[in-house]
Amino acid sequence: MSRRCVSCIPPLALLALVPASLSAAASCDLDTARTLHTQAGVAPSPERIDLLQQAWRACPDPKIGYDLGLALLASGDLDQALERFVGARDSVAASGTASERLRPAIQARIAETYLARGEIGRAEAEISFAADLPSGHKHPVVLAVRRAIDTAPARQLMDAEQIGAAMATERLAGVAPRVALFILFDYDQDRPNAEGERQVVELGKALAPLASDPLRILLVGHTDSRGEADYNKALSLRRAEAVKELLKSRHPGLADKLETRGRGEERPRYPGESEENHRLNRRVEVRVLSAAPDES
Repeated sequence: MSRRCVSCIPPLALLALVPASLSAAASCDLDTARTLHTQAGVAPSPERIDLLQQAWRACPDPKIGYDLGLALLASGDLDQALERFVGARDSVAASGTASERLRPAIQARIAETYLARGEIGRAEAEISFAADLPSGHKHPVVLAVRRAIDTAPARQLMDAEQIGAAMATERLAGVAPRVALFILFDYDQDRPNAEGERQVVELGKALAPLASDPLRILLVGHTDSRGEADYNKALSLRRAEAVKELLKSRHPGLADKLETRGRGEERPRYPGESEENHRLNRRVEVRVLSAAPDES
């Protein structure tokens, strides 16, 4: 699958967002890595990839790994790109606080690579991890990749398998599984429209195997920022309740596990007042929680 262009930020321009110095580990040939990294910045591909690979071998610094991942992603080598982004993410912990500011971008590029592979559920889970990192929710790369995921055709109606993949990824990471679904409602209506009902059908298929598990399923409604805050909060709760009733009618075994909450306009997925942002902010988020009461 061809790679989608998701950001107007030039790949190497992100380096301006982090300190210029490379993190020095005891085993690094830092001078050689710096020289090769600088040369790669002006080299044509595939020479850039070769230089970055040499730099990474000389010193496995997160910024080098990030740039190498970008070059591999641009070349269409998705498996190698994913491996390198994961390596860069893993090397952040050993590189000190200077590299922490790069962590959201690295995590976002992991999500972008899964999107390019056509794994929309995994991409959704990985971008949620990125947004949850410190400053991740407003990082320009995170926002650009998240928008690319949210506007991908496959994202508009996630099937049961994709929803399950998103939840499984988060479960493996040790966090409460969740997925944000665009269950669509017509203006000022509290029942899903035809497209929204199709998404609820797929959600039910994904949740049905959990009916015998000791857990709770929390449906959280969100609105855009138009209208009064109190009205939006009540509307978001009614919408979550409507989804709950549709799920109960199709899967009675889930009835005692379903809970609802309305957040109104409190937690927008995107800032701004464009029609596209309003559309993407109207959503129902699904969280799978332990059986014990929780205020997540």
